[in-house]
Amino acid sequence: MSGNTGLMIAGSVEVRNVSIVSATPRGFLQTITPQVMAIEIYEDIFSPFISGKIAVRDSQEFLNLLPLVGEEKIVLDIATPTINEDYTIKGEFFIYKMGDRVRLSERDTGYYLYFMSKEGIVDINRKISKAYSGNIADIVKKIITEEDALESKKNYKIEPTPTIVKYVSNFWSPVQNLNYLAQAAVNENGSPTYIFFENKFGLNFISLDSVYDLPVFRELVWDNYVREVTPAGAVKDINADWNRIIDINTPQTFDYIQRVQSGMYGTEMIMYDIMTKQYTHIGHMPNFDETKHLNKYSMWSGDAPHHPRATLIREHRYYNNFDGYQDVTNTSHIQKRLSLMAQAEAFKMEVTVLGRTDYSAGQKISINVPMNTQIRAETTDPQDKIYSGDYIISALCHKIDRNGHKCIMELIKDSFVIDINTIR
Repeated sequence: MSGNTGLMIAGSVEVRNVSIVSATPRGFLQTITPQVMAIEIYEDIFSPFISGKIAVRDSQEFLNLLPLVGEEKIVLDIATPTINEDYTIKGEFFIYKMGDRVRLSERDTGYYLYFMSKEGIVDINRKISKAYSGNIADIVKKIITEEDALESKKNYKIEPTPTIVKYVSNFWSPVQNLNYLAQAAVNENGSPTYIFFENKFGLNFISLDSVYDLPVFRELVWDNYVREVTPAGAVKDINADWNRIIDINTPQTFDYIQRVQSGMYGTEMIMYDIMTKQYTHIGHMPNFDETKHLNKYSMWSGDAPHHPRATLIREHRYYNNFDGYQDVTNTSHIQKRLSLMAQAEAFKMEVTVLGRTDYSAGQKISINVPMNTQIRAETTDPQDKIYSGDYIISALCHKIDRNGHKCIMELIKDSFVIDINTIR
């Protein structure tokens, strides 16, 4: 895994440093790079913080030497040779668990060290009891950076929002506050699809609209690619290797029942205002053309059986609950949010590719998949129009071991590259 100085093949990786910083004695640093057998690092746009695990083959009994007692930190420095230094996986994480400890031989012990971002540990230990008011983007910045909240020193990206809110954090953790604000926020285009997550570039409070607008980071192909063979041997094309999908898996192509229950096709809300003692029924049906999407066409034809009352939600509205604030709930857009968030995950696949440290959750990927059928002479476009298209990396696992680096990615999309009403 370590010791590489140049890129020989796609999937090469350089593990430059794996060290444990002990709590007792404070600040004692022990390098364990030679003892590391495998590393897995996870990112997920629907999960707040980076986490992972390291497989260690230990012949020095670090458990007693350091000692390992659940108060240590781990320092990682991992790179893909020849890729810009800005895209290395580098940082300090908190070791929160040791597990699966087994005796491998008379003097060797194997175990996993589980780690997560330090902000995750802060979030577990911190509860906030105070009132917040003002622009949501300003409140998010306070919660990420201030000492009585998440207290993060990492880079952050906060998408502007015109939404003004006032609420009381009733001993909520920082992430509970951020998730509440994500549900309340609407961007300048009227999209209520904010999410909070961490990737290798920092902390993000952004809408799916902004993710859909990103340029395509990489174009991946699922085909029978083999290297060109010349009299001198096979021609090595590292970029072509990187662009190829090693394995593709679709655990679930669609689930109509789940789509209905999640509110993707529409909802009816029974809203009760505790101040005016009135209730209202509000129906919502999504309009595909009024919102941003990854691809051009909708995933449903419009003929699927659906009715807003198939999914009933109940919400409370607080009109004039705070002086100067008429309504501080998300009842005006919660139905739209439910539908758009369900659409975002309506089509999902898992792919495995040769690893690079510049892959990260929240990037846009383009996939080209050929039709799984016989290609005839009259076939002008063999592309599978259902599986192909633009996707978002919703979750990612960097899997690094003695054989190299692979990335296992969960990809999601909310739309197709073809109008399914024209397929016959």
